[in-house]
Amino acid sequence: MSMNFENFDVQDCTIITKAVKSRSAENVEKVIASLLSHGHDITHNLCTPDQQGYSALHYAVLYKDLAMVKRLLMHADKRCVNMESHDRSTALLLLCRNCSASDLEEEILASLLHAGANPNLPEKDPSSLPLLCGMSP
Repeated sequence: MSMNFENFDVQDCTIITKAVKSRSAENVEKVIASLLSHGHDITHNLCTPDQQGYSALHYAVLYKDLAMVKRLLMHADKRCVNMESHDRSTALLLLCRNCSASDLEEEILASLLHAGANPNLPEKDPSSLPLLCGMSP
């Protein structure tokens, strides 16, 4: 049976976002391998938001899954890394808002920044910049 990678489920998720939401690295690997083997654009799938405007990377960061974040970043361009949700949250901003200063979170932070995450987004709301969120008590 062939997978239709362009279809969305009832929650308007791409197949890669759905795999990330399953919290199964195996599912994510299978989906990425299948997308690649069928010649599909993984970056397009990564940059397609769900109803909240969250991408697969947003969810991987929310789940604080370093391995999944790194795997997704291998296929993400800066547009995906800096994609804003409907509430203007980037993956970096979500991490900083929910940060407890663990080593794991520091590695996710470093991975996002290395991949081109812009700490100055969202531009229109300077009070919610990731740096300021990270410094808040």
